[in-house]
Amino acid sequence: MAEKSATINDCLRRLAHERPHQEIIVTYTAMMERASLQASELYALATRFAKLLKDAGLKKGEYVVVSLPNCLEEAVTSLGVIMAGGINVAVEVFLNTGDTFFEVLHKTKSRFLVACKSDNDMAWSLVKESTTCKPGNISLLHFTSTSRAPSLEYTILVSRSGDENLMTVLRQHKEGYDCPDVRPDDLCAAHTTANSTSFVCLVTHTHAAMIEGALSG
Repeated sequence: MAEKSATINDCLRRLAHERPHQEIIVTYTAMMERASLQASELYALATRFAKLLKDAGLKKGEYVVVSLPNCLEEAVTSLGVIMAGGINVAVEVFLNTGDTFFEVLHKTKSRFLVACKSDNDMAWSLVKESTTCKPGNISLLHFTSTSRAPSLEYTILVSRSGDENLMTVLRQHKEGYDCPDVRPDDLCAAHTTANSTSFVCLVTHTHAAMIEGALSG
């Protein structure tokens, strides 16, 4: 299914067309409750999240920090960043002070943060007091301004339950976006690690590298 000369966008689009009903994302809660998404669902939801980012002003090649637990919503938003032509940065907050979290935001100069709308979510707790009302009619989007991350402009608040949960909101959207000029050598993801000279080091990956890793895994 995947080809080294392709992009993540190509692979997901093709999978949705050729195997629309195949389950490709499966998650379990702590109570062993199963949830899944079929290929066609994942593509549709990811492109609709990409449209939200595009409407909010995301430019091709911009970093977007995603701080969500392993869940269907994390898969949809992370792939949505990539479908929009952005670079997904998955960050888990380990320290209450948020030092690592804010350093990643600073290093990536990310204007967008995706966080879980829960008082128990550490990322949201770190920016909550710096976040205000929604700008215009773009759902889920909120203004955020904090001196600890000067580049940050928006927080996209993701709910995983209730009437305004992410899946319901995206299913109500009719329009998606699949960046037309993504190339295999474009960056699509970054992972955080530590080394002896830096508190946080970003390791970036291209579409081609991610696909090659999947093919060899």
